Amino acid sequence: MTNNSVDIKTAFELIVSKDKVQGNLLRVCELIYYKGFDARKSDVLDLLNELNVSSLKDFKSESLKVLILYIRLALNDNILSNEEKNNIKFLKLLLGIKDGDFKNNKLIFEQVKNIVKIQLELIYMDDESIDNSEALHKVDLQEVFGLSYDDFLALTNHFDMLIIGSSLDSQKSYHDAIRRTDSFVNEKTLEKWSKENLLNDVEEVKTRSRRISQSVKDKVWNRDGGCCVLCGSNENIEFDHIVPFSKGGSNTYRNIQILCESCNRKKSDNIGISEDYFDSDYNLEDDEWLDNV
Repeated sequence: MTNNSVDIKTAFELIVSKDKVQGNLLRVCELIYYKGFDARKSDVLDLLNELNVSSLKDFKSESLKVLILYIRLALNDNILSNEEKNNIKFLKLLLGIKDGDFKNNKLIFEQVKNIVKIQLELIYMDDESIDNSEALHKVDLQEVFGLSYDDFLALTNHFDMLIIGSSLDSQKSYHDAIRRTDSFVNEKTLEKWSKENLLNDVEEVKTRSRRISQSVKDKVWNRDGGCCVLCGSNENIEFDHIVPFSKGGSNTYRNIQILCESCNRKKSDNIGISEDYFDSDYNLEDDEWLDNV
């Protein structure tokens, strides 16, 4: 994905020009546009006093709308840059937005669900796999909306199930797609990959078990060619969580990849894979910390 960061000034210049942004919402957006990072919470409180609003708590709904407006603009390129994430943190501090506020506002949370749904559809547009940047993007979405792990998991599970369901409208098309890949998967396995079994893979996440189902392992093996996705080795193969299980990663096909033992140990509990974790002189036997794992 190509990233074009949306800075505070540019974003709020666009926001204040929108016809639908009116009243008190417009006033606070204008404040942010004019002052940018020089804006302080005291400036917001002075404005609220002028608007006869007693506190930020009473202005919570409007403040959340400000965040939603900026996040929508930032996601125009379907990715959040570090600059944009820092801008969101600044806006949260400025407007007194805390974790859980999006979830606790029913109308606002409907907008959050719509944004997350669109982002997931884009992630799974080409196939059901998820690469490192997409896994990190899901983590970013959870953080910017201040959702707990359980809340975000429930939300994404719902959309995952919808996506899986729509992809299985035609079992013949699904099985034909599998057959076009390598022949690792046999006919008996194909019969097991029914809609019910795939939905069970999603249900596994709710139990928070480390066990990866055989159907998921088969699919991942087929997708990755039975080789480590980093070094290409086909020896001492292990199934790895792209987003680690300890950090909330699921056991679904999209979050599992094949790594050899050496690469998997070096990756440790980092998210995704990166050549930065490895060097040409790395030797599994030299890792003394493995004795304590």
